[in-house]
This record gives sequence, C-alpha cells and structure tokens, in this order.
Amino acid sequence: AGARPLAPPHPLPGPEAGPANRFAYLRTPWGSTLELVTYPDPQPYARHTDRRRWRPRPPSGPQAGQDG
Repeated sequence: AGARPLAPPHPLPGPEAGPANRFAYLRTPWGSTLELVTYPDPQPYARHTDRRRWRPRPPSGPQAGQDG
C-alpha cells in the first residue's frame, strides 16, 4: 500500500540461511522502515536443537479467512 523497497531481497545469513530464505527492507509513505522476512526452507540451526521458531497456526476449515 505505497511502501517502496530500499533494496532487492537479500539471502538470510548464518543460522537463518536457506536456499529461498530472504529479507528485505521497505519504507512506508509515513517514513517508517519495515523488515519483511520469509524462510520457507529449513534453517541450519534446526539441526542443532529441538527448539523451533514460533509460527502462526494456519487457518482451519473450508471458510477460513472469509467473512460472512
């Protein structure tokens, strides 16, 4: 909704790395900076611990995400 990228997406480094894992910074129309992160691929840290990052639960049911 009007934010502009400050640079193209970059690979996530170090323990967050993965073939498609990326981050990008954007500037909003009111001047705030946003960081977008996606990590669809497994992250190397997961091989060394049973702890996992929090992820929101996907919507459930056939009408999930639809109003009325």
